[in-house]
Amino acid sequence: MAAAATARGATHLSRWDEELGRLVQSAPNLPHSARIAVRRVLTALLDEPVTDAAAVGEIQRVLAVLEQAHYAHR
Repeated sequence: MAAAATARGATHLSRWDEELGRLVQSAPNLPHSARIAVRRVLTALLDEPVTDAAAVGEIQRVLAVLEQAHYAHR
C-alpha cells in the first residue's frame, strides 16, 4: 500500500513541470512573436538568484526547443 502511494506521488508532476511539458510540446507551433516573448521571460528567469540548478536545466531545455522551432520555421 505504501509503495502504491509512493509511486503515485512520484508520477505527480508539479505545476512547473506540467507547464514546461506543455511549452515544450507546443513551442514549434507558437507564433514567432510568442516564442520571442517566452524566450525573454525564460532568459530573465536564468538571471534570478532564486532559480536553482534543476530549474536552470529545465529552462535551458525549453530554450533549446524554442531555438529549434525558430530555425525550423524560417
